[in-house]
Amino acid sequence: MSLFAALTVSFTSCAFAQEKRTVVNIETSLGNIKVELNESAAPISVKNFLSYVDDKFYDGTIFHRVISDFMIQG
Repeated sequence: MSLFAALTVSFTSCAFAQEKRTVVNIETSLGNIKVELNESAAPISVKNFLSYVDDKFYDGTIFHRVISDFMIQG
């Protein structure tokens, strides 16, 4: 089974904090997955990942390994 994914980025505000959090929405054929990125812990990795998202690098890619209730790899 192949699971197609597309990534979109949204910014949400936390009611308890003044900083913005970056949330990536992974759209799949089986539903959406929201992932919050920790920019304060990994600013270079987050910036790099978001540049790939902006370039639509991940659009139309598949998850090639799925372990139920554990992880997905694409």
